[in-house]
Amino acid sequence: MGHHRFFNPENVYFQQFRPSPYTCALIRVLRRELSQKSIHKVLDVGTGSGLFLACLAGLGATELYGVDIDPQAIEATTALLKQLHPNLKCNLYQSDMWTPFQAQDKFDVMVANLPHFPGNFKDPTRPSGWGGGNGREIMDKWINGLAPHLNDGGCAYFSHQDLIGWAHSKELIERNGLAWQVVEQWTAFEPPERMAAVEEKYLTLDSQDLYAYGGYVFVEAKIVKVTKQK
Repeated sequence: MGHHRFFNPENVYFQQFRPSPYTCALIRVLRRELSQKSIHKVLDVGTGSGLFLACLAGLGATELYGVDIDPQAIEATTALLKQLHPNLKCNLYQSDMWTPFQAQDKFDVMVANLPHFPGNFKDPTRPSGWGGGNGREIMDKWINGLAPHLNDGGCAYFSHQDLIGWAHSKELIERNGLAWQVVEQWTAFEPPERMAAVEEKYLTLDSQDLYAYGGYVFVEAKIVKVTKQK
């Protein structure tokens, strides 16, 4: 089976937006939870490569929306969807998280795999906007924007690394009148160079979510499903 059967050289951002373990876990959840459901209008916040929109289109979504602050992410998403779903229109916005959308814009499914690591660590192989050290701020903005844009009966899925404080996220979800469910969970390894960039306050925030053996540091991570409370 040749490499050329899968890789399209037109997608020049393949390496820059390569999938992380968080991407893989979220795709697994979407395929497991939505394969038997009817979904139409979907939104990916922080589109990156466009993988989640491609996945949702494959699961039957017909109205695709995506937003990302990085122009290269918009180009990467455009290239991937043109390759896989050329007959589907995708509405893409190079913008901040919720800025392009009005109060009446509501979605059946919303997804996000946001760069919410709480440290100013820059990976030169990744887009320049990743790893800015404002992880808690990014997560709060995402959670606070969910309720106004979620259809009745709709759901949102997002990745969460617990270094930023899972207790805080749970409280914020509930304060917004939403219900949450952990639908996937695993333990993530964080190398020393990344941990060295973490702000001190996060190292003691939820100590049960962070543990180390010498220089080997592990953090709990999860995929969270959010729905409107009944």
